Amino acid sequence: MPHDPRPRRVAPIGARVQLAHTVTDVVDVSGTGVLIRVSYKLRPGSEWPLVLELPSAAPVQVTGRVVRCEPIAVSLPAGAVLE
Repeated sequence: MPHDPRPRRVAPIGARVQLAHTVTDVVDVSGTGVLIRVSYKLRPGSEWPLVLELPSAAPVQVTGRVVRCEPIAVSLPAGAVLE
């Protein structure tokens, strides 16, 4: 059964998102969404006002819907790993 390929993802250098009172880096952007990394859990299905800041464009205000929220391991200097 054929399936549609995933949209191309781009990791824009210097792109950030304002989410509530948090400013965070953009991991990647595709035609179907934006992947960001935050230090707290967001409920799937919840909607948030966002300001997308790209280095070469004016800020864009949008409403984002959380599709999934998964904890990941984070490596720190000196070999420490947090989950």
